[in-house]
Amino acid sequence: MLRSRERRPWSLSGLLARSAVVGSCAAALLFAIPAADATTTPLTITTTSLPTGDAGVAYGTQLEASGGDGPYSWSTNTPLPAGLTLRLRGPLTGTPSVAFDALITVTVTNAAGIQASSTLTLDIAPALTIATTSLSSPVVGTAYSAELQASGGTAPYSWSVTSGPLPLGLVLTSTGALSGIPGTVATTTTALTVTDAVGARTGEQLTITVAAAPSPPASYYVVTRTGTVSAYASPGVNVAQTDEADPASVVAIAADAAGDRYWTVSSNGLVVPTFGAPFYGSVGKMHLVGVAVGIAALPTGNGYYVVSSTGHVYGFGAAHSFGSVARKRLVGHIVGIALNAFGTGYWLATSTGRVYAFGTAHLLRQRGRKLVAKGVVGIAPDPGTSGYWLVTRTGRVYAFGNAPPEGSVAANLHLRSIIGIAPLPEGGGYWVVNGAGVTFSFGAASPLTAVEAGAGAGAGVVAIASTS
Repeated sequence: MLRSRERRPWSLSGLLARSAVVGSCAAALLFAIPAADATTTPLTITTTSLPTGDAGVAYGTQLEASGGDGPYSWSTNTPLPAGLTLRLRGPLTGTPSVAFDALITVTVTNAAGIQASSTLTLDIAPALTIATTSLSSPVVGTAYSAELQASGGTAPYSWSVTSGPLPLGLVLTSTGALSGIPGTVATTTTALTVTDAVGARTGEQLTITVAAAPSPPASYYVVTRTGTVSAYASPGVNVAQTDEADPASVVAIAADAAGDRYWTVSSNGLVVPTFGAPFYGSVGKMHLVGVAVGIAALPTGNGYYVVSSTGHVYGFGAAHSFGSVARKRLVGHIVGIALNAFGTGYWLATSTGRVYAFGTAHLLRQRGRKLVAKGVVGIAPDPGTSGYWLVTRTGRVYAFGNAPPEGSVAANLHLRSIIGIAPLPEGGGYWVVNGAGVTFSFGAASPLTAVEAGAGAGAGVVAIASTS
């Protein structure tokens, strides 16, 4: 027979104890429940732009993301420029070998396999180079300005001198402006460097030659016995002067076709060039037969002839002698030499009016008044034709070949003896000068003033030469 369970009456203290136990268990259960996933930050790529790079220059940047559970892994399905790699943990690094400018898509994946993508512009500029490889020649005393140019890389550029001096008076700014007023003739080799905005650098060596200030061409020069030279040209022209060549013995002067270089010769055969004119030699005392009486420069200025009173011709530089007058054939004494228009022949004139031709120069028929007077003091070629003129001490001019007879010095103007004649550089006229430096113009030749007169000019003039 089963015994029935005995019921015990509930007490207030027991009930309170049971309630306390149940409450503690419920609280424990409540704290064991995790936070809801609704509060988790979404996976996002926070890199919004990529730095610009240069081809041939090391490149590196780190892609960044936020949200989700790390670690992150990165990838791209866009072809990258050769040399550049996107690695698993997000560094985009390498040395790109080619230029690149396009959009790339990058993808980040978190530990839970959740992905996010973004499209970014990747700009790899062409390799930085210096485009300026040569510069025009600055001129002493003249303001100069040039802009150095670079290509490729990433602007702006910054320029600097890394070695070697710049010519005196020139400065280079960081923007590549080379400017200033050169102070002296010089040739310098300067190493220049350009740096772009991403730090890429490249260099170039430039040779800069500062040229002498050109002397404006004169129409003609006269020289005194002491070597003082005066230049005649259009007003406002300045022409450099030479030092005294050989006091008391200068006999002739010659200029090249450009008109900015000339040479004087003394009776003992000494040739003295003006500043900047090349020196090709003088007649040695042992070789000089007679005394030097004339000089003629090649039109190009790369040589000259010296002639003596006995008809001996001496060539210097590119001027090669075509012959001299045989002593037994000489009538009178030689007073001057004149080149033909091509510089491939010359004429020698004597005091008696006899002319000797050499090279491709030929004896020519006289035009106009018959030469009967003696006392010839000079000969000048007509650059525009095959012809020449002779002038006497009295100022009488005689034309030969195609040279036009343009006139003679009037008898009432013979203040002093005539000493020479020079042709208009383009032909068709001539100037005749006397010992006082007074010049008479004929034909197309115009009267000119001395734009730069040497000290003591106006007395003792012995020769005239034009830039023909």
